[in-house]
Amino acid sequence: AIACSKYRNMQTVLVDFDLRRPRVHELFGLRRQRGIAEILSKRSPIKAYLKGTRYPNLRVVTSGRDSHKNPSELLNSSHMEELFAELRFCFDLIIIDTPPVIPVSDPLLLSPELDGALFVVKAGKTQKPVIQRGLELLKDARVETLGVLLNNMHNVLPYYYDHSYYHYQYSSETEDLE
Repeated sequence: AIACSKYRNMQTVLVDFDLRRPRVHELFGLRRQRGIAEILSKRSPIKAYLKGTRYPNLRVVTSGRDSHKNPSELLNSSHMEELFAELRFCFDLIIIDTPPVIPVSDPLLLSPELDGALFVVKAGKTQKPVIQRGLELLKDARVETLGVLLNNMHNVLPYYYDHSYYHYQYSSETEDLE
């Protein structure tokens, strides 16, 4: 979201649809209150819930704090289509954060509104059958997998995958040419 808003100059919104363990608000130092849970439960227009960031083209919608007991029920709202239509009208790029696809159905409930999914895998922890099953679920929901993001790589992959393995020495003459 940051890269597209900053380097591609796209009007971007990042929406935290992880109503079970939200984290987006922490990453941006924002308050969690007044977010997607309130938008869906109160059928509110999204514009009042957009939060600014230090990046001019990036807005965030946090998860909110609505005390709804069943997030899946909230995400299955008939208001979802209207919400995404409003987002598409206002932004060039919509990025949503969801809980993992295996333990809960939340990401699959959002699938009719998605153009694609970036599948996140925790290096050294996520087992191959779990990855395969997650990708199958996305395929069955007709969600195009845009790619796989491997996180938690520190001290998991062999040393030669680390950027420090490739060390180049530059002389002052080389620096002058650049």
